[in-house]
Amino acid sequence: MYTLLIISGASAIGTQVVWLRYFSIILGNNIQSFSWVSSTFMVGLSLGAFLATKIFTKSRKSLIKKYIMIEFSFLLAVVLSFIAIYYYQNDLIVFLTPQSIFKDGLIVIATLLPASILMGMSLPVLIDFDKNIHKHEKMYGINTLGGALGVLLFGFILLKYFGYFNLMIIIPFLSIFNMLLGWSIYKRTHKNKKLEEHTTISTKNLPIDKSYFNLCISALSGFSIFILEVLWFRHLEIIIGDRAYISSLILLIIIFFLGFSAYLGSALSTKIKSHNIIGIAVICTLISFLISYLFIPEAFYLEKIIQKHNTDKLPFFIFSFIVPIFFLGFIYPLILKHIQKNFNHNITALSLGLNSLAGMIGSLVGSYIAIQLFGVNSIFLIAVIVLGIMLYLVEIEFKKKPIYSSISFVLIIAFIFIGVKKLQIAPNNFILHENQSALTHFTLVNNNNHYEMYTGNYRLIQSYETHNVEHAQKAMAFIPALYHEDPKQILNLGLGYGITVGAFLQTNPEQIDSVELLPSVVEMNFLYKDSNNNQLHNPKVNTIISDGRRFLARSQKKYDIISVNITSPYSVGGSFFLTKEYYEVAKNKLNQDGIYSQMVWGLNNKEIIHTLKSVFPYVTAAPAYDYNGILLLASKQPLKLKKDPNYYNQYWSLFNNTPHLETFNKGEEIVQKLLKEKPKYIISDDRADILFEMNKFMGFLWTYKR
Repeated sequence: MYTLLIISGASAIGTQVVWLRYFSIILGNNIQSFSWVSSTFMVGLSLGAFLATKIFTKSRKSLIKKYIMIEFSFLLAVVLSFIAIYYYQNDLIVFLTPQSIFKDGLIVIATLLPASILMGMSLPVLIDFDKNIHKHEKMYGINTLGGALGVLLFGFILLKYFGYFNLMIIIPFLSIFNMLLGWSIYKRTHKNKKLEEHTTISTKNLPIDKSYFNLCISALSGFSIFILEVLWFRHLEIIIGDRAYISSLILLIIIFFLGFSAYLGSALSTKIKSHNIIGIAVICTLISFLISYLFIPEAFYLEKIIQKHNTDKLPFFIFSFIVPIFFLGFIYPLILKHIQKNFNHNITALSLGLNSLAGMIGSLVGSYIAIQLFGVNSIFLIAVIVLGIMLYLVEIEFKKKPIYSSISFVLIIAFIFIGVKKLQIAPNNFILHENQSALTHFTLVNNNNHYEMYTGNYRLIQSYETHNVEHAQKAMAFIPALYHEDPKQILNLGLGYGITVGAFLQTNPEQIDSVELLPSVVEMNFLYKDSNNNQLHNPKVNTIISDGRRFLARSQKKYDIISVNITSPYSVGGSFFLTKEYYEVAKNKLNQDGIYSQMVWGLNNKEIIHTLKSVFPYVTAAPAYDYNGILLLASKQPLKLKKDPNYYNQYWSLFNNTPHLETFNKGEEIVQKLLKEKPKYIISDDRADILFEMNKFMGFLWTYKR
């Protein structure tokens, strides 16, 4: 039985890992995408549990028939979901024009909710295989720990070595295995056919709770966990970096400790009264949050800026994330146990539903409202207030003196007195501009009289005003322009300092569409107007705030030049601009003689060039920052210089003042050399290999060395 519970949990949460990957393409790699997928999944699980009690209570079918029917239905639903998000992602992206909270939610709910509901229906049936109600919390804990195992396997191992498409194939096989295992278990433990034919999900006829305190506690518990999930996502994104496994790491820790605490709480509740366990858990959580406040904002300061080794990250991670999850994991299972013991079975199901529905609300409030208006650390204050109210309701329900809630409100006052500390990556004397959003934490820093833009912990581009930066930014405009007779329609993805767009203006185009994901990057461009020809106020420039890949998927235009300067190839968002599927979209948006241009760097240029060559028949390159940071050029037609290499000399000089033809010849040599070598892989939406690379740009846990 325990094996079946573990595999069932692993299959369910492994499915969520796959969904998170593809919705980070469709909705964008941000907290909102994570919130919608995670909260929809949890709501589906609770709705499934509720529907299981309604549908199967009066059913006279055997438990094994019910379980196999659920698993088979789940198999169909998850296959349809995978087909939709894998094969029709561009259609979904087009549907999401313009982006809105309503459309984001609609597309996630439509594709994820049916399979999630069916997942939720399986656990009540599995639990009913064993009629010992005192084991229910233990079984819930084991199933949840199985989910943690699923995150570990799918999010870290299978993802790296097999790719997402193969994960989609593995999940149906797990469902089939579950059905066979369930049949075997049931046959072994239920030999009496009469008992089998009349077995139904157990119910109780106790009166409905009239106070509704338990339902309020259930809702507040779900709200607090999921709004904190938003906080943890942003903190880890900055501390560890924008890596492939951030969402998996968060899920792994949350699900593991929720399962472990539920299992442990079941044993402790036989020795310690439930209200005491809940009171201690909330108080320890609040104290832990207060301790973590001692390390803000220093935990997030970049070592490169403050010129010292930052040792505050680990204790902050422990006290703001690990310890609270452990203690919060005790609360809801104990409340559920109290409800199961004292109230009608319908209240149990309603409690599950409210817990998850409030969780969805908390997740959306955190990602769409709290971060935007008050900053991510405001969630600390929101969460502790909610936990204080919840603890007060617990003591009312258990008819106990409000000792724990009184202590909690003293701690809440301490939070209010301390205030909400800002989340920042540099001391105040360095920061020129800072903005928090669901997309990222943007910071503009004056570091030794150089402007540096940071998104989270990653520096977007090298220090402004250095020779190499200005050369490379202009190279992304002038070099592709040399390969085109007369570029009129130009698309620039990734604004940076605006130097590339400013250089394109000097090629005499008719229109430039300039797409930038982060509004703050556009807002700060006025600082560089002397180097970017004041591009923001030029009537030929159409500046668009959007994700570049989604913009291309939706665009009906054809361009003469598409120039791309994305963030690191080792970030989730950056890697989406290096895949075979993305290059196919870009190729379709070029005119027949159009030029695709992209800045690349790192130790995987070979894999990038081979991926680009698998889509475009003609590929060449030119040095940009250096002979490692190169500018790739691709086209449907042979790439030949259409203008004299000195054509734009009055605006720009080539790399390192090397003679012009020698520079282009060197670029071609780099490409031909790399094309003769066998790549380790072709980059695709399915495979996240590049996101797991460990090289000189990475540090512990494959993050950036800053």
